[in-house]
Amino acid sequence: MKRLLLALTLLVVFTGQSYAQCAPQVPVRVYLMYGLLSSLMSSGMSDLVDKLNRIPNVKATVHEWVSSGSIAEDAAKQNAAVVFGGHSIGANAAVSIARQLNGKRRVALILGYDPSSLAGLESVPPNVDRAIGFRQDHNPFGGNTLVAAAPGTSVQNQFHDMNHIAIDKHSKIHAASIAAICAISSR
Repeated sequence: MKRLLLALTLLVVFTGQSYAQCAPQVPVRVYLMYGLLSSLMSSGMSDLVDKLNRIPNVKATVHEWVSSGSIAEDAAKQNAAVVFGGHSIGANAAVSIARQLNGKRRVALILGYDPSSLAGLESVPPNVDRAIGFRQDHNPFGGNTLVAAAPGTSVQNQFHDMNHIAIDKHSKIHAASIAAICAISSR
């Protein structure tokens, strides 16, 4: 019993430290979106939101991908760096929201978790500072690649050897996403 308590205590301490070390220099507002079948297939988005909300200066929420219009309206009013992300068709919606805000406000980061190849994926607009696409090629539901619409937008696509349903839940991908958010330094 004592070993179990010690192990749980160490887990809490080390988990807390990893988030405590991350503190973006500016407030960050993160909007994540589920894929087509909501949290049933995209539960990693909810898990990531829970992790992000433990970080000082970060407020994160998860939404249905069809809410893109109201998300764009809310994001336009934020006095914080804005991040959009999503799994599958939610990733496609994240790019679409950034495009809706082009000319109105900067977007610090887009996180695309295996953008859907079954729906159109717009190019990443020039108001986006950085975009990261986490993709796979094991099935036809995802595997789409983020592409910049103009020079100056940093777009990075990472290939991961896992399936479409697992990619938004993977701890390494969550860690990379958190690191990218922690690196945000301007609005």
